[in-house]
Amino acid sequence: MLFTDPSLVDEFQTELEDITVAIAKLQARQITVLNQLERAGVASRAGARTMTEWTSIELDVSTGTAKELVEAANRLPRDPWLHDELAGGHMTLERAMARL
Repeated sequence: MLFTDPSLVDEFQTELEDITVAIAKLQARQITVLNQLERAGVASRAGARTMTEWTSIELDVSTGTAKELVEAANRLPRDPWLHDELAGGHMTLERAMARL
Protein backbone atom coordinates (compact mmCIF):
# COMPACT_ATOMS: atom_id res chain seq x y z
CA MET A 1 0.00 0.00 0.00
CA LEU A 2 1.21 3.46 -0.91
CA PHE A 3 1.02 5.14 2.49
CA THR A 4 2.38 2.31 4.61
CA ASP A 5 5.91 2.69 3.27
CA PRO A 6 7.63 5.25 5.56
CA SER A 7 10.15 6.21 2.89
CA LEU A 8 7.33 7.20 0.52
CA VAL A 9 5.65 9.24 3.23
CA ASP A 10 8.94 11.05 3.89
CA GLU A 11 9.42 11.60 0.15
CA PHE A 12 5.92 13.05 -0.25
CA GLN A 13 6.37 15.26 2.79
CA THR A 14 9.65 16.63 1.43
CA GLU A 15 8.05 17.20 -1.96
CA LEU A 16 5.13 19.04 -0.35
CA GLU A 17 7.54 21.30 1.54
CA ASP A 18 9.50 21.99 -1.67
CA ILE A 19 6.29 22.86 -3.51
CA THR A 20 5.26 25.24 -0.72
CA VAL A 21 8.61 27.03 -0.94
CA ALA A 22 8.30 27.31 -4.73
CA ILE A 23 4.77 28.71 -4.44
CA ALA A 24 5.93 31.36 -1.94
CA LYS A 25 8.71 32.44 -4.28
CA LEU A 26 6.32 32.66 -7.22
CA GLN A 27 3.77 34.59 -5.17
CA ALA A 28 6.44 37.11 -4.19
CA ARG A 29 7.20 37.67 -7.86
CA GLN A 30 3.50 37.76 -8.70
CA ILE A 31 2.75 40.52 -6.21
CA THR A 32 5.82 42.48 -7.33
CA VAL A 33 4.56 42.36 -10.92
CA LEU A 34 1.02 43.27 -9.84
CA ASN A 35 2.39 46.24 -7.93
CA GLN A 36 4.26 47.47 -11.00
CA LEU A 37 1.23 46.95 -13.24
CA GLU A 38 -0.98 48.86 -10.85
CA ARG A 39 1.50 51.73 -10.72
CA ALA A 40 1.48 51.75 -14.53
CA GLY A 41 -2.32 52.11 -14.53
CA VAL A 42 -2.95 48.90 -16.43
CA ALA A 43 -6.46 48.42 -15.03
CA SER A 44 -7.84 51.75 -16.19
CA ARG A 45 -6.10 51.47 -19.56
CA ALA A 46 -7.77 48.08 -20.03
CA GLY A 47 -11.17 49.50 -19.12
CA ALA A 48 -11.45 47.79 -15.75
CA ARG A 49 -13.04 49.71 -12.89
CA THR A 50 -10.45 48.58 -10.36
CA MET A 51 -7.18 46.71 -10.14
CA THR A 52 -9.05 43.95 -8.33
CA GLU A 53 -11.46 43.59 -11.23
CA TRP A 54 -8.59 43.54 -13.73
CA THR A 55 -6.66 40.98 -11.68
CA SER A 56 -9.70 38.75 -11.35
CA ILE A 57 -10.23 38.77 -15.11
CA GLU A 58 -6.57 38.48 -16.12
CA LEU A 59 -5.66 35.74 -13.65
CA ASP A 60 -9.04 33.97 -13.84
CA VAL A 61 -9.43 34.03 -10.07
CA SER A 62 -12.31 34.95 -7.80
CA THR A 63 -12.82 38.55 -6.80
CA GLY A 64 -11.84 37.61 -3.25
CA THR A 65 -8.55 36.10 -4.37
CA ALA A 66 -7.86 39.07 -6.63
CA LYS A 67 -8.56 41.46 -3.74
CA GLU A 68 -6.08 39.59 -1.54
CA LEU A 69 -3.42 39.64 -4.25
CA VAL A 70 -3.87 43.36 -4.90
CA GLU A 71 -3.78 44.07 -1.17
CA ALA A 72 -0.56 42.08 -0.89
CA ALA A 73 0.88 43.91 -3.88
CA ASN A 74 0.15 47.22 -2.18
CA ARG A 75 1.21 46.36 1.35
CA LEU A 76 4.12 43.91 1.22
CA PRO A 77 6.57 46.16 -0.64
CA ARG A 78 6.34 48.53 2.35
CA ASP A 79 7.97 45.86 4.51
CA PRO A 80 11.13 44.69 2.74
CA TRP A 81 11.91 42.07 5.39
CA LEU A 82 8.55 40.34 4.97
CA HIS A 83 8.80 40.56 1.19
CA ASP A 84 12.29 39.05 1.31
CA GLU A 85 11.07 36.24 3.56
CA LEU A 86 8.32 35.46 1.06
CA ALA A 87 10.66 35.75 -1.93
CA GLY A 88 13.11 33.40 -0.25
CA GLY A 89 10.38 30.84 0.36
CA HIS A 90 10.76 31.16 4.14
CA MET A 91 7.20 32.33 4.71
CA THR A 92 3.86 31.84 2.97
CA LEU A 93 1.92 34.77 1.57
CA GLU A 94 -0.82 34.16 4.10
CA ARG A 95 1.63 34.38 7.03
CA ALA A 96 3.33 37.44 5.57
CA MET A 97 0.02 39.26 5.22
CA ALA A 98 -1.00 38.29 8.76
CA ARG A 99 2.17 39.95 10.06
CA LEU A 100 1.45 43.30 8.44
